[in-house]
Amino acid sequence: MDYEKNLSTFKTTTQKSTRLSHPHENSQWPQGIEPTTTQRAQNPRSVIYSFKKESRLLSKRDFRILQQEGRRLVGKHFCVDVRPAKRLRLGITASGRYGPAHERNRFKRLIREAFRLHQACLPSADLHVVPRQRAKGARFTDIATELLALFDGK
Repeated sequence: MDYEKNLSTFKTTTQKSTRLSHPHENSQWPQGIEPTTTQRAQNPRSVIYSFKKESRLLSKRDFRILQQEGRRLVGKHFCVDVRPAKRLRLGITASGRYGPAHERNRFKRLIREAFRLHQACLPSADLHVVPRQRAKGARFTDIATELLALFDGK
C-alpha cells in the first residue's frame, strides 16, 4: 500500500471557519431591538367555545346509529341528521362527490366554526352534517344562519 505512506497526520492547511451572522448585522434593521418571545394570549372565552374531541362524532358506529334513529333536517346549503343525546356532538361527512379536497375542507372548516361559536344555542344532540352543492359558494354567515335556523323550527 504505497499510496498511504506519504500522508501526513498533521493538519497543514488552515481552513476558514464557518461564518455565523451577528444580530443586527444588516444596517437596514433597527439597532438595539432584541427578539421577543411572546406567548399566545389566553382568551377566557376560548375554553367555553372550544371544539374538543368529546364534541365530535368519531366512530362509524355512532354515525350508523344516528342514521338509523335520527331524523333529517334539510336546508339550502346542507342536511343535518339529528338524534337527541346527553351532550352536543358534531360529525361532518363531505364525500368526493361534493368536490375537490380544498372545497370539502373549506366546508368542514365553516361548519366547525359555526358549531363552535353557536353550540350554546344548539340542543344537546348528535349532529351529522352533509353538504349540498349550493354550499360551495356559501359564506360563513350563510352557514351559521342556516345552522341556527334549522334548529329554531325544530
